[in-house]
Amino acid sequence: MKSLWGLVGIILIGLVIFGYAGICKAQSAWVLWLSGSKIRFLPQGQQIEKPEWNLISAFPKYEQCIEFKRKKIEEMKEVFKLPSEPPEPEVKDTQDGIVVNFGVNKSLTNGWIWTIHWHCLPETIDPRK
Repeated sequence: MKSLWGLVGIILIGLVIFGYAGICKAQSAWVLWLSGSKIRFLPQGQQIEKPEWNLISAFPKYEQCIEFKRKKIEEMKEVFKLPSEPPEPEVKDTQDGIVVNFGVNKSLTNGWIWTIHWHCLPETIDPRK
């Protein structure tokens, strides 16, 4: 009987510790990351560049991170609306960012596409790893 209560006590202590760790994790900061990659279309085929990850900012609340992300997406769309040398970039919305098409022709032998995404991740996740 005594060992049963000891086992119950150990289980309860474990649950309290794991529960506290979960609460701490839920209260961690949220980090806004920017990932971008390019696909270049050439007559000899495609070149795909590995995505680059850049830390933009950190926020105490997830909602703040999402709001800032929306602002950054709108700012980036405005940048690509500025007059530029031909070909004019075509900007398409995605769930987490934009895709910019710089003159890719129908045969996919010229031009390039740049994908830009923003991600709000808990501070415990580093997408570069």
